[in-house]
Amino acid sequence: MTQEAHVIPDPPLEPSNVVEWTPFSERPSSPGRWHPKLTGYRALVLALTCVFALLKAILTYHGKFIAPVTLEWVFNVLVFLA
Repeated sequence: MTQEAHVIPDPPLEPSNVVEWTPFSERPSSPGRWHPKLTGYRALVLALTCVFALLKAILTYHGKFIAPVTLEWVFNVLVFLA
């Protein structure tokens, strides 16, 4: 006994189903790129991330194995609490 494949036709394209694509060059221009404000909190998080990453890299370079992992745990707890 053979099985026949049943083909389900695509729904018809109605105006409500069609989304027009506009090329980027034809989109309305904005006054400039939007960037989030650099607040004190964001600057602190960025600085702490850089400091902890640098300390971890230095400790790893000097052959330490426990200290970088401990430092990572401490940093992750601080990020979780913040």
